[in-house]
Amino acid sequence: MDDQPPPLHRSLQLVGDSTVRHDGTLSYEFVPARRASAAKPPLLVLLHGGGANEGDLLGLVPYLDERLQVVSARAPNRIEAGAYSWFRTTFTAGGPIVHEGQEGDSRKALAAFIDEVIERHGADREGVYLLGFSQGATLALSFALTVPDQVAGVMAVAGRLLREVLPTLAPAARIAGLPLFVAHGIHDDVVPIGRARANREFLLGLGLDLTYREYSTGHQIAPQALTDMTKWLGAQLDAPRRSRGA
Repeated sequence: MDDQPPPLHRSLQLVGDSTVRHDGTLSYEFVPARRASAAKPPLLVLLHGGGANEGDLLGLVPYLDERLQVVSARAPNRIEAGAYSWFRTTFTAGGPIVHEGQEGDSRKALAAFIDEVIERHGADREGVYLLGFSQGATLALSFALTVPDQVAGVMAVAGRLLREVLPTLAPAARIAGLPLFVAHGIHDDVVPIGRARANREFLLGLGLDLTYREYSTGHQIAPQALTDMTKWLGAQLDAPRRSRGA
């Protein structure tokens, strides 16, 4: 893969025909591993931002490691035709207020969905990774900190940490060492960079294996961020797995 990938507006022709599936807790699109292996393939779950859908991040697939099975999940809360969210957020002068019930339900649905995908598509249970953007990144971070035993690594782009989730964090011994890649745009006008930098310090304090990167972009996945995440994920696939639980 080139160090600088083309703009991220490729059509689904790059990943072949894709059909939405409704045979799980969440609707999703599935891309099988493009490199055959005798072992069970690792699984990457894509989590779109609020107001998007399961097709939004599929353009990333051609740049990702070919060993991966990829599922792009649809958030459960319908906003309008073709637009879904993981949770409702109300923006106030004092900051965003998250509908905690919806956020918690989405985490539970994601946990059940991952188990279903592993069983249905034969993925490696010890090799599950999340890649989330915006609200999907926020969900990925919450998932990593509350049920870290279910993932081998997480990538979060332009997300936030929810204060509503902090009382339910998993024990520190289960979180420590979990590989985490966080990317954020310096000019992000949705989730300010100051919040991301504060999150970095909090995450380091939890003992995660954190890779943190900033880019001269706004609220988006920059081409360089995709390049960096792809290299990071490839290194995770080649590295020994961390022991889970305590």
